[in-house]
Amino acid sequence: MGTDSIRQIIAAARQHEQTTAALQEHFNHQLPLLGAQLWLPATGAAQALVRFVEQYIEYVPEFIESVSQLSKERGLEQSVAPFLHMAEDFFLAPPQNLEESPGLIGLMDEAFLAQRLIEEVNDRHIRFRRMPLLPVDMTRANIIVHHLIGDARANRLNELVEQSAKLLVEHQHLFENFHAHDDETSVLDMWQGLPCLSRNASIDLRLPTVFPDQSTSS
Repeated sequence: MGTDSIRQIIAAARQHEQTTAALQEHFNHQLPLLGAQLWLPATGAAQALVRFVEQYIEYVPEFIESVSQLSKERGLEQSVAPFLHMAEDFFLAPPQNLEESPGLIGLMDEAFLAQRLIEEVNDRHIRFRRMPLLPVDMTRANIIVHHLIGDARANRLNELVEQSAKLLVEHQHLFENFHAHDDETSVLDMWQGLPCLSRNASIDLRLPTVFPDQSTSS
């Protein structure tokens, strides 16, 4: 696993933020827009958003390591390793067609790609097997980061994730090792000990939030 390299990249990005405060300054300029989309603390909103982003980014290598270890213990490495490797690659070899920004601003994109890939693979497994592959729900955090990145760029990243998930599921037979007799309880029990992305009470969505590609016609 390349999680050690990912952590080194994250550490360098945090040092960049400490030196430049680039992400905090970016959020300061975006607060009028973000305040219409998210519940933010009355004071120190930009700093709180930076902390949220740091936690969101740092969750990725922790999650990858935990899922990798548990999948080996359960004999499911063949099923989950492909998407874990792809989540790593979003950090270690970001897509060349996406312009890169330094520091935490850039890593927010990579973390969003990794987190959305996890969410997308899980959703596809639910549709395929009628049960989750992983007992995690990243939807809330991913929607918040969608707002932080901005609709245009986040939609481009979402398209890339959907293409990647389709490739994994269809061409690598990702769910072959999950048999029809596996019920929801047994699958969820496999993943006891997964790390959780704790809820940040000072930041939340102003609901309802519906993106154009998620809306339904009446």
